[in-house]
Amino acid sequence: MNLAGLLVLLSDAVIKLLVVGGMAGLIGGIIYWGVWFSRRTRQANEAWAQQMGFQYEMKAWPFGETHAEHLALINKARRSEHYQFKHVFRGRYRHRALTIFDVDYVIGHDQNGNPIHREVSVVAIPCPGRGVPPFELHPQNVLHKLKNTVANHDIAMADLPDFSRKYFLQGADADVVRSFLPVSFLQFLTVLDGTHYSVEGGDDWILIYANRVPARRRTRWLEGAMAVLEALGPAAATHA
Repeated sequence: MNLAGLLVLLSDAVIKLLVVGGMAGLIGGIIYWGVWFSRRTRQANEAWAQQMGFQYEMKAWPFGETHAEHLALINKARRSEHYQFKHVFRGRYRHRALTIFDVDYVIGHDQNGNPIHREVSVVAIPCPGRGVPPFELHPQNVLHKLKNTVANHDIAMADLPDFSRKYFLQGADADVVRSFLPVSFLQFLTVLDGTHYSVEGGDDWILIYANRVPARRRTRWLEGAMAVLEALGPAAATHA
């Protein structure tokens, strides 16, 4: 083999080594970043939990011994091919027992078959003995309007046209849901600025949630969620 041929072989070998080394370095970097980010997230959550007086678990079932079988969000998550309940905080805030958590679940797939995730931040408030009926209340969107063209699931609020225009409300028993939710609460939601929360009830729990909230905004978001809860008044009152 002449010198030129040897140099070509050596060049090919060096290029292959550089490619393999580069790929190994990239994979190693991704793994390192993932470990670093996970550790940093946990430390930030532990610090926030200590600041707020909450107990913190990285991953856990948020509802204790309750199966949450009448909570639509939880059932939707558990029916997906992959779901996680994570960043779970338990404690008391404004004299209320509550659990704060994120739920991550798959809502579909893209054109390449990759899962599309939805992540939601939730404040869950136990309301034992309050007879919370199963209901869902969401900011109105195109999907709700399309659903109503097929079957009208929206609970009508004839005296509150602005609420009906902005929010979608459904439940197994419309009369019971209307009796449970005060008009003042629905009016409060109608004029609410900023984040539009979804509110859900069932199994002696009230859930208040929105798309995933970054850690740096969690305290402010919690304040807003508690304002929504307080607007429910006697419907969500408890001494638990």
